[in-house]
Formats: sequence, C-alpha cells, structure tokens
Amino acid sequence: MPAPPPEKPTPPAKKKEDMLTDAMLANLAKRSPVDSQEKAQKQTAAAEQRASDQPRARLGPQLTTSELDTIREQLRPCWLVDVGARDAQSLTPEFRVFMNPDGTIRDATQLNPERNSDPFFQAAAEAARRALHNPTCQPLKLPPEKYDLWKTFTITFAPKIQ
Repeated sequence: MPAPPPEKPTPPAKKKEDMLTDAMLANLAKRSPVDSQEKAQKQTAAAEQRASDQPRARLGPQLTTSELDTIREQLRPCWLVDVGARDAQSLTPEFRVFMNPDGTIRDATQLNPERNSDPFFQAAAEAARRALHNPTCQPLKLPPEKYDLWKTFTITFAPKIQ
C-alpha cells in the first residue's frame, strides 16, 4: 500500500498590519501621475506669486499693466514692513479689497489670517491693513469707467528684498 501524499502546508494567515500595508500600496499604485503633476504646478504657481516684489493686485486682464503698476507704486510708500524680519520674503499678507466708486477703499478683509500666529507675519498684515486705509494713499488712481472691474479685487503684499 502506497503512502498517502504529504499534506501541503497552509500558508500562515496574514496579519492585520500586513493587510493594511497591502491596501495602502494598492491605493498608491492607483494614484495617477497627473495628480502629482497638478500639485507640483500649483506649488510652482504659488511660489512664483510669492516671489514678485511689493503689493500686487490681481484685478483681471482688462486692466493694463500701467494701471496695475500705478496701484503698486501708490501703495508702496504706505506699507512699512521690517524687511530685516525673520523670513521677510514670506511675509505676504493677502487682502480682498472692496472699493467705492471714488477710488477710496470701503473695506479690506485679510484672506490668510491663519498665518497671524507668527508675530512677524501679524505685524506685516497689520502694516498692510494700515496701508490700505492710509489717507495718504487714497484715492487709488483707477479709471472710473472700469469701476466694475476694480470694485472688488485681491491684493497680496510682498516685501521687496534687495
């Protein structure tokens, strides 16, 4: 009588940690390289936006470069920030500005207040708010016929580092 064939050993059951690791690896494999490319593009665009100097206003393509430069130059002397502050180049408070038809600023709301926990950033944001409400810098020299374009705009202040 022949001997019965040996039983095949059963593989050990996977541990819970191994199953979680396998699931995470499967999820990573499913991720599209497009997702990481889009994230990289957004980070590059944000870095370029922070890199330019002094206040810059995104008022839309209808306003000319000359009009945008006029706003920047008009606000530049009103924003006094310590360029010697720690990480001064990252002190970029951003505001949504609501205008009156006569070119005066009706209101300004800070769009990145979560960064105010940094005392240097908070000081820069307060200086930017003062610049926006400084009567010396108002009324802003904007074309009255384009009021619909500039009645609300976003401006980011960035210190000019020499």
